[in-house]
Amino acid sequence: MGRKDRHQMDSTDDLAAIGISPHRGRGWRILSGILFVGTATFAAAYYLPLYRAHASLSHEYRTLQSQATLQHKQLADTVDTLKQISSERDKLSEIAGKTQATRNTLAPQAENLERNLQAPLKKFLGTGKMKMQRQAEKLSISLASPTFVPAAGAELTDSGKKAICLIGGVVKSADVHVAVKGYAATTPLKNGAWPSALSRAGNVAQLLSESCGVDMSRIEALAENPSPGPDGAAVLLEITPK
Repeated sequence: MGRKDRHQMDSTDDLAAIGISPHRGRGWRILSGILFVGTATFAAAYYLPLYRAHASLSHEYRTLQSQATLQHKQLADTVDTLKQISSERDKLSEIAGKTQATRNTLAPQAENLERNLQAPLKKFLGTGKMKMQRQAEKLSISLASPTFVPAAGAELTDSGKKAICLIGGVVKSADVHVAVKGYAATTPLKNGAWPSALSRAGNVAQLLSESCGVDMSRIEALAENPSPGPDGAAVLLEITPK
């Protein structure tokens, strides 16, 4: 008989001595095994869904956190853009306010200038060959061809020179800017050349300065309309108070 057999017999004898059948010991071990497997199965069945739910919630939390960070950045960028737009709007509003204030100041001066020119130019305005129109702070006077400038030329007629000096006599003492714009002739010269619109504007500007007493620094000759002017206009004077 080996040592293992003797040990087994001793164990059996011990169980018998305390009144426990050896078969009951085996049953207890089986029951313990069943309880262990059941406990492990219950733990797995209970905690595994919890683990999976926790992992899913963690993933959703990280996703929401990332979205919140992005939205926060977008909101900050939007706020900065709105601040910039608001600042630019305030600047534009300030400029517009100053411009309107300037217009409100200059408009009465243009209106007064228009009244002062009505009497001297009454004779020419009555013929319809000269037109005077005021737009807010700017006064426009157009001289038609052939009354004031020959249809195929750039030099002023006698009526044209007289009309220009009547205008110059009023504006020379006023703080104004005079823009003289020339139009092209409606018919060509005999040699086929068209007189320059700038030549017409230059002749009027020269007459205003040299013969009518207007400071040359206040006069500007332009040729913005090289084509024939409306209603036979040869020259347009735009008078703007400063």
